[in-house]
Amino acid sequence: MNRGKFGGGGKSVPGENLKAVDWTQSNMQPVVKQLYRKHEDVARRSDAEIDEWIAENEVTLENKNIPRPIFQFTEASYPGASLNYV
Repeated sequence: MNRGKFGGGGKSVPGENLKAVDWTQSNMQPVVKQLYRKHEDVARRSDAEIDEWIAENEVTLENKNIPRPIFQFTEASYPGASLNYV
């Protein structure tokens, strides 16, 4: 089948000229994702206030090291204008 000048007619294989990477020769730093930034209002909220909110809203928590709850979207530390879409 002749596809003319629009491509697809050649015999090249995408990526055929790529070379394998020897990762043992690379000195890469680990990527650390720090997505949670505690809002100042969340940090100031007392444990008693959080416990009261959890009881009033019948919240069940599992696991350990759970971040302090946010009570409003503005406390979520979303970047830039992204709160306009929530």
